[in-house]
Amino acid sequence: MVDPAKDGWKRPRPHLYSDLVKPVVPLSKSGSYPSGHTTVGTLMGIVLSNMVPEKREALMRRAWEYGQNRVIGGIHYPSDIEAGRIAGTVIAQTIMQHDDYKAEFEAAKAELRSTLGL
Repeated sequence: MVDPAKDGWKRPRPHLYSDLVKPVVPLSKSGSYPSGHTTVGTLMGIVLSNMVPEKREALMRRAWEYGQNRVIGGIHYPSDIEAGRIAGTVIAQTIMQHDDYKAEFEAAKAELRSTLGL
């Protein structure tokens, strides 16, 4: 979802700036900015929170941790994560406006809530 931005910015990942950075996650060949993992994690956190609002706090906390773990893992900078969170939020807001998404969302929400016994 963010590959065009990555291709435009072409920001090298932290380990390419310093040999002191030893990533503990698989290396990627794409640019660092914005974080694609954080974009998707934020998007999923928002969608799931809308399906199960009673779990919103835990879901969004986990989405935030998911992004932060990319910094801890040595593969991103904090600004990559912030940009990914913004991108994920914008994408969530955009897809929620589409009628086909709304229909599929409601079906998935009902199935998830039923599976969780809610």
